[in-house]
Amino acid sequence: MTTALFWIVGFFVAIFIATFIISMVFGRKWSGSRPLDPRRDQLAIVKQSKYFKRRIMNGEEYRLFQHLEQWMNARQCAHRLFAQVSLGEIIGSDDRSSYACINSKRCDFVIVDATGYPVLAIEYQGTGHFTPGAFERDNVKQQALESAGVRLVEVFDDFRWEDVQTQLDSALGIPERMSA
Repeated sequence: MTTALFWIVGFFVAIFIATFIISMVFGRKWSGSRPLDPRRDQLAIVKQSKYFKRRIMNGEEYRLFQHLEQWMNARQCAHRLFAQVSLGEIIGSDDRSSYACINSKRCDFVIVDATGYPVLAIEYQGTGHFTPGAFERDNVKQQALESAGVRLVEVFDDFRWEDVQTQLDSALGIPERMSA
């Protein structure tokens, strides 16, 4: 019985050693020729890639951004304006699933208060807005922002700037005398 047990244990030890030696000899060859994985090999992928600059906003959004900057400067308030802000940076959730639903979505513009907390999100619904899935994405944004206590103002491509100013002043509680 001991001889049979000796041979069985010896057989498994030999298989283990052979597997170890094969993985040491051939493992390095396999790892050098394996395809790059974006989750694991980000630096290698970035080093071999060529990048180019992109505009942060399209032309329509940028014109609205310029109006918003002028409006903010005229108000001389402690609020600040940011463009193309990830929802996951300005609102959170203790539920990982809920957070994952909003983390990669962006607001066109966000106004924060003097302490850096978001108080107002502005979505520009321009001519390129009505793409497949846009309505659903906007509903998700709206629900999440509302839940977090952040107001949302939508600006459409045919906007009159005076009307937008009135909406913004109202949303931020700026007295009407300042909106003239």
